[in-house]
Amino acid sequence: MATKRSGARHWVRTMHALRNAPAAQAFRERDHSRRVADLAEAVATAMRLPEKEVATIRLAGLLHDVGNIGLSDDILLKPGPLTEAEFGRIREHVDRSARDFRALDALRPAISIVRHHHERMDGSGYPEGLRGKEIPLGARVVAAADAYVMMTANLPWRAAKSHEDAIAELQEEAGAHLDEEVVQQLISVLRARGKSA
Repeated sequence: MATKRSGARHWVRTMHALRNAPAAQAFRERDHSRRVADLAEAVATAMRLPEKEVATIRLAGLLHDVGNIGLSDDILLKPGPLTEAEFGRIREHVDRSARDFRALDALRPAISIVRHHHERMDGSGYPEGLRGKEIPLGARVVAAADAYVMMTANLPWRAAKSHEDAIAELQEEAGAHLDEEVVQQLISVLRARGKSA
C-alpha cells in the first residue's frame, strides 16, 4: 500500500514539473491546475460531499489537463481559431489522461472526473455527449472551476475577464453548459473569497 501511495505522489510531482515547462507556463498563467483544484475542492466541501470524494475531486482538478502534455505549442498557444483537426487533437486529451491514470490504483477514482470534465449539461460536450446528471458530479464541479479559471486568465487568443464579468458568464452558462447547483456553490465560494479567487 505504501508503494502505491508513494507511486501516486511521484506521478503527481512529475505532472507538476511538466506543467512548469515554458509553453505550459505561458498557457497556464498563475498555475491553472492548482487554482482549478483549490476551487473545485472548496465547492465540493461547500456541497458537503464526503471527505474521500472531495479529495478525489481535488486530485482530478490538479491533473485534469495532463493529457495536453506533448501537444504542440502551435496548437496550445495558437492565437487564432483552431482548425477541426487541431480541435480534434485537443479533444483527445481527456482520453489520454484517463488512459495514463489506469497505470496507478491511487489515480483510478479520478478517471471518470478527468475524462468527463468537458461534457456539457445540454449534451453538446465531449467525449461522449453525456447530459445532465449522466455527467459524474465531480466532473461537473471541475468543469465549473475550470471555466472560471480559464475566463480569468490571459490567454494567447484573448485577455482575461474581470472577476465580476466571469461570474456573470458563469451565470449565463448555468443550465446549458454548467450544472446550476454547482455554479451557485462556486459563485458563493468566489464571493466569499473576493477577487483573490
